[in-house]
Amino acid sequence: MPLFAVASFAIAAACGGGAAPLVGKDQLAKQANIRASCDAAERGHDDPFTVEWDATDVASFEAHAQRDTVLVSYHGCDLQVLASCADPKLPGSLGAYGAPAFTSGGERSLDIQNEGELYTSLPLGAAKLGARVSGGESLRLRYFVSGVATTSRSAIYRDDVAKLSGCSGATHFVAGYNIGAFVIETMQKRAASGGVEAAGVGAGGSTASSEKGLGAGGRIDTCGSAAKEQCRVPIRLHLRKISDGSAPASTTTVDPASQGAPSSLEEFAAWANRIEIVKGEARKKLAAGDAKACLVSLDVDLGFKAHEGVRLQTQASMAMIYEGQFLQLKAECQARAGDCTTATATMKDAIRLDAMGNDIQMPGRGFKEDAEKQIAAGAAADRLKSACGAKK
Repeated sequence: MPLFAVASFAIAAACGGGAAPLVGKDQLAKQANIRASCDAAERGHDDPFTVEWDATDVASFEAHAQRDTVLVSYHGCDLQVLASCADPKLPGSLGAYGAPAFTSGGERSLDIQNEGELYTSLPLGAAKLGARVSGGESLRLRYFVSGVATTSRSAIYRDDVAKLSGCSGATHFVAGYNIGAFVIETMQKRAASGGVEAAGVGAGGSTASSEKGLGAGGRIDTCGSAAKEQCRVPIRLHLRKISDGSAPASTTTVDPASQGAPSSLEEFAAWANRIEIVKGEARKKLAAGDAKACLVSLDVDLGFKAHEGVRLQTQASMAMIYEGQFLQLKAECQARAGDCTTATATMKDAIRLDAMGNDIQMPGRGFKEDAEKQIAAGAAADRLKSACGAKK
């Protein structure tokens, strides 16, 4: 069975996979009901629990999520993580997850009394747990959400996926996932034979045996502790469909407040603050390992040239220095995205702008001449060594 495939042969046959054996009328009706339930789950359940995963499944998912956004093939009762759907040479080419954001959380429970509730609440567990529920058992899922990890991408496009091997059949990407711990408990229902039993509800009713563990992930009893070391298992995915076509050709936006030279020191300070906000968002993307999303964040017209033309020399020089710093970050993102040639050219522009700004503030010091000497000696490439190696 492929990695993470959770549907049994019977479910797969009913939901479109493989050739079903010859069956009677009752079995055909049951398969039709299963198919309808799976279809309904696919239409209305983009946040499935993953409590049916075993330790190997969890470890593989976590390893993949540390490198790239996870893409999956999802069809209602069946979810398959496409572990090979990635660019082996460029981690994070389709985005990456930041560090989990931890929350105070709280334990919650989910009771499942029949097959209808099973398909509604735990569609991925239908193959594993369906026989128990149809056999008269009720289930209780106790879980604790301690945090969430989200990817740096708000959308992934079909044309980007088509360029990568191992992505055949991809339908969704995991936009985020909850971490925590869980326990599944089961109770066996029995018909009461008459009279009132100690654990029963009287003649004609039903009784239940003591609860017993059916599965668990992490240790839910540690979730209230400060460390929560064993309360960080992926327990629920938040899926988003892959968008048709290609990413927009240009995501450039213009900051209307940045157009034209500032008329006051206050306006100039506000403009400089907007630059820092844009750079901060880009750094977050880069820190998450998503260099392409970093470039998207920087693809905004902040009106640098207009601010270089202000009358006050101090403001003009600062505008050049700000733009140089902006381009340094852009060069690093370009390098991390695999385009070291463009990154080196951008870094050269950054070095020159920084020197021009300093020359305005401190004339006669020869900053521009020194910058050209540094560039000729390979300074731009040296600053990108960690991303591009020792290439000049």
